[in-house]
Amino acid sequence: MGFVRYCFPFDEWSKKTSAIDVVMYLASKFMKAVYGVSETFCATFVALSVEAGLSYLFPNHTPVAFGFLTIVICSLVIFIVNDFVIFYTHYLQHFVPVLWELHKVHHSATFLNPATTDRTHPVGNMFDLLSAAFTVGLTMGVLGFIFGFSIPDLLVLFFNAKILGSIVILNVLRHSHFPVSFGPFDRLLLSPHMHQLHHSSQIKYWDKNFGDKLSVWDWLFNTAIIPAKNETFIYGLGKPEEEEYNDVWGAYLLPMVKAWRLIKRNTRAALSSQAAGRRWHTLCEGTLWREPGDDSPYPDPVVSPPKPVETHVVPKPVEAHVIPMVHAVQKQA
Repeated sequence: MGFVRYCFPFDEWSKKTSAIDVVMYLASKFMKAVYGVSETFCATFVALSVEAGLSYLFPNHTPVAFGFLTIVICSLVIFIVNDFVIFYTHYLQHFVPVLWELHKVHHSATFLNPATTDRTHPVGNMFDLLSAAFTVGLTMGVLGFIFGFSIPDLLVLFFNAKILGSIVILNVLRHSHFPVSFGPFDRLLLSPHMHQLHHSSQIKYWDKNFGDKLSVWDWLFNTAIIPAKNETFIYGLGKPEEEEYNDVWGAYLLPMVKAWRLIKRNTRAALSSQAAGRRWHTLCEGTLWREPGDDSPYPDPVVSPPKPVETHVVPKPVEAHVIPMVHAVQKQA
């Protein structure tokens, strides 16, 4: 019975955070059709445009003959490009404040389960997918020009790359409480335990392990941390705000409202600045970028409790009996 309780902690599943996970998971079944069509159309359009442009620039090019090994290598190349772009857009969703307002929905989960995978804002999803589709489309266009791939060939390469990654990294366990590590392969692949650390509300683990399938990007950009064996984490935003995202309004509409307020507030602050250069700096700093290491927008009361408010010492009033004594001394003088 203890094993069943560990695998299926019913007290966690009964909370609001898990309920909205399930709602967003079910809603994603419809949204994924929209995402899939948009991503495929964008990648294919870009690929064909690049291939047409290269054919115009190099009209005498003869496509290189390809076989099974070529398809495998090209799929691997597309997989690597796609994984890097997802890493980078994930990085941006943490460091661009207006995008962070959308990404908060995902990080507000205080219990990780497979449905948490789809606890993401649709606009943030489209940003990720279209960014990846555009870059992958460029890659597919170059490969299509070199080897003469047709549209079906390009789509096979694209979906081979996506399926390959999901199988390799045990994607279903990334959002769970099972601390699965890949041991020495954590240097290459992002294990479920590494991603669980990314969801920790502790400041020391913020802005770490951004990778999607590969961990090499985190190692290259110094954002990788391997958790201790069986280390557990406290999930969420680490502040009461995380409760705001546990219903449909908070998950879908509130992030847009907050993003708009952020843009409006910083635009007003920028316009009120006297120096033109300072205006741009004010707008970018509060809306478009957050410096690494600056955790002021993300206070963590568990790890970094707020400093006590300093109180000004008010001098005590002079007691009444002191004044007659002063007058007496003056008369004697």
